[in-house]
Amino acid sequence: MKRISVLVLLFALLAAGPGGAPGSLGALRAAAQSGADPASPLAGWPLFIPLLGRLYPTFSITGQVIDSDGQPLSGVTVTADNGASATTDSQGYYDLAGLTAGSYAIAPALPGYSFEPAVISVGVPAEAEGRNFTALESAAELIVNGGFEVNAGWEFPITEYPAGYFSAWAHSGLRMARTGIIDQYDNVYSYSSIRQAVTIPAGTTSAILRMWLYTISLEDPNQPAPAIPLAATSEELESAPLAVDVQYALILDANNDILEWLYWQRNNNKFWTLHEFNLTKYAGRTIKVHIGTYNDGYGGITSMFVDDVSLETSALPAATPTPTPTATPTVAPPGVVCNNAFVNSSFETNAGWGIPATEFTAGYSYERAHSGVRSMRTGIVHTAQNKYSYSDAYQYAAIPNNITSAVLSMWIYPLSEEAANAPLPAAPAIGEEFGKTPLASDVQYVLVLEPYNNRIIDVLLWVRSDAQTWLNLVFDLSAYAGRTIRIQFGTYNDGWNGVTTMFVDDAAVDYCTAAAATPTPTLPAPPTATPIGGCVELIGNGGFEGSGSWVIPATAFSAGYSYDRAYAGLRSMRTGITASAHNRYSYSDFRQTVAIPSWARSAVFSFWEYPSSGESANVPVPAIPEGEVFALEPMAGDVQYLLILNSWLNWIDTLVWQRSDARAWVYHAYDLVALGYRSDTISLQFGTYNNGWGGVTSMYVDNASLLACP
Repeated sequence: MKRISVLVLLFALLAAGPGGAPGSLGALRAAAQSGADPASPLAGWPLFIPLLGRLYPTFSITGQVIDSDGQPLSGVTVTADNGASATTDSQGYYDLAGLTAGSYAIAPALPGYSFEPAVISVGVPAEAEGRNFTALESAAELIVNGGFEVNAGWEFPITEYPAGYFSAWAHSGLRMARTGIIDQYDNVYSYSSIRQAVTIPAGTTSAILRMWLYTISLEDPNQPAPAIPLAATSEELESAPLAVDVQYALILDANNDILEWLYWQRNNNKFWTLHEFNLTKYAGRTIKVHIGTYNDGYGGITSMFVDDVSLETSALPAATPTPTPTATPTVAPPGVVCNNAFVNSSFETNAGWGIPATEFTAGYSYERAHSGVRSMRTGIVHTAQNKYSYSDAYQYAAIPNNITSAVLSMWIYPLSEEAANAPLPAAPAIGEEFGKTPLASDVQYVLVLEPYNNRIIDVLLWVRSDAQTWLNLVFDLSAYAGRTIRIQFGTYNDGWNGVTTMFVDDAAVDYCTAAAATPTPTLPAPPTATPIGGCVELIGNGGFEGSGSWVIPATAFSAGYSYDRAYAGLRSMRTGITASAHNRYSYSDFRQTVAIPSWARSAVFSFWEYPSSGESANVPVPAIPEGEVFALEPMAGDVQYLLILNSWLNWIDTLVWQRSDARAWVYHAYDLVALGYRSDTISLQFGTYNNGWGGVTSMYVDNASLLACP
């Protein structure tokens, strides 16, 4: 690990006065007033690691909020993820001013209303105008005591380690519900759950269940969650031992029969994440919301905290779907366990799906949905926006090698204005890199790609359809047993004549495996593993769901919180540049300062990164600078990095120095005590450098944790 000193604030240069010495404030102002191209460094000027602000133009995001009758709505607060906010005037208009170029997520709020859409991602300045919302009057709240502030509404089943109310780090208010075990010395075989019965009125057009979850698990992260058991009732579920710990949420009927599995995972996020589920299909029924955690009594402990549970009906009118044949659900035979390899199959949240930035990027859409309220739009809907563009979404699917079947299913709603007699372009060849060349005419497609590049393994669908109805597609993926593949669907527009689009909903990769014989329920023997206790989390806001703890220096293209992709929850931190049109010479960093305790025998810094680069593979990764000061000269190629700075913000170590185009979430872990940082105060600084030429490079970071243990 190389230790290099950095001069962070060069007061002598900045104090050179209005005479304009290179690097002085006077020279900076002169350059800004001259109109010099900010995308290229001025010759002879040093570029320092981005800890020092510069002068940049600012922009506004503007739009209007109307109610369900089309009338302007005043008093709505519109907030961006950087903390900026504005309130709508008497005509419903808002103006979020003072923003630098970059990506933002904005959301409206007004008591008594929900909004469509709930959140909009905006690229500034290109997409800054006309970001409008529709306010929908909220109807009755069906959950009693959703904030757990009183002892009412919830049932706590008696188990070996029952759930309970808990006062600590509630998402709001003073209390929340605890499920699972929070003290290693209490580790026992036990289910631990809460539930509440609700009746969704007949005729309800929208019923959305929302809950905030805070998950903790000390189980081995490399051990997957157990398969969903073949249980018909909650009593059967919570009387059967499972192989490892798991956190879960279910929908039961009035007799405690399981109707739906909403959540079945084992996460160690250690931050609050919002989860939404569409329960409109249960209109006219009494159901139970059942949330819990299972501990197997071995290894680490697992818990899940729950707060702000809401089941709210909305005034959003239900769309009248075009009648289509409904596929008969596949029921797994006895002795077979089936799982869905996809996350967010119904597109109701912003998780799971990768959406490449293109000339006309795909996106989540409220325009039409096969179920729920959203789908994924690919392609172009409005003729006036016609342009040459690929428009895709994708997700990885890991298919075990012991499957009995693996099926990709999805519903598509294809539309095309192209002439029916226009020839369809030839499908790409197997092994070809997809999306690099223009095609002769529009096309809709579903592909199987290699996981870490765009090379085609198979073409499942290659059509141009104007069916204007929901169609069900099913493809056999059994040939990919034991492999991780990338399922990518999209629409290509050539920019001529009519436009073509394809909406996709309810996409799933269902794989089935033979279930192991169910053991006779017995209590496991007491654990023999050494108890794990006393560890302290040193990173704040490691899931990037809030806007605190991290410092984001202002640069030519600053880092920022992003809804574009997330390993867990809704947000991550973006560094670097994602759209080719924004390519410029810039560092893009964020950091957090931490103090490693003197008592720590280990301090493991872990995180997930999603790197992407459009730079040519022939351009070498720049060497780590050999001089005493980092970034005195522009580097020859783009690079992604993680640095360690000392308490004076001098660069002293390098943990990551790469240019990767993995386009997948990659896990990293470093023991900072083993690297010699016990008792030290340091800053962990992530970043991406773009040289302004060739392709653009970025790196998303999520689930950062620094766990100090005695």
